[in-house]
Amino acid sequence: MSPSDETATPRRSLIWRRQDDASFEHFRLYDAPGGFDLVGRVIVAEQGKPLTVDYRLRACNGWRSREVEVTQNYDGVTRRMQMAKVDDQWWVGAHDRLDLSSCMDIDLAVTPSTNVLPIRRLGVAVGASADIQAAWVQFPSLEIVPTPQRYERLDERRWRYSGLSTDFTAELEVDEDGLPMEYEGIWTRIANLPPLGGGAA
Repeated sequence: MSPSDETATPRRSLIWRRQDDASFEHFRLYDAPGGFDLVGRVIVAEQGKPLTVDYRLRACNGWRSREVEVTQNYDGVTRRMQMAKVDDQWWVGAHDRLDLSSCMDIDLAVTPSTNVLPIRRLGVAVGASADIQAAWVQFPSLEIVPTPQRYERLDERRWRYSGLSTDFTAELEVDEDGLPMEYEGIWTRIANLPPLGGGAA
């Protein structure tokens, strides 16, 4: 992945705290050629052991996931994962993942940042909903599974997320760029660099 210029001021910079105090993330949103880079560093207490995750996810101007790079350190072991869409097919490293062919979005389980992708991409009207398939990346296993999800727009800034293969639902309050401010029962934003010169296009 060709990185964006991290010496530049990010379009957005913020910190989320997991409500059980087991995780913090410093997230940045950068402009990139033809789209955006979602960049995060997550620190997690996972079963009493430190887990750190650094990721960079590239999305096109239409907020479609194109590729992601993840570096994870857990229990003294560093692992890397790269996932990219080539000719409408997902590849994980050198492996062609045909089971992910219906997935439009990448959903990284350790961060609320990837919720911005379907929220911005779908263009759902208030009171309506849309179902998607997401490539759900789990940590620390780095297993990737196709997962059906639903996003329902409750009002201008509130959404209800539902995992259609589970009983999990949660409401999200987002800002003008679609980035979560509150993720019911899980994450809270505790620091924010406001958008400079307006929100994301």
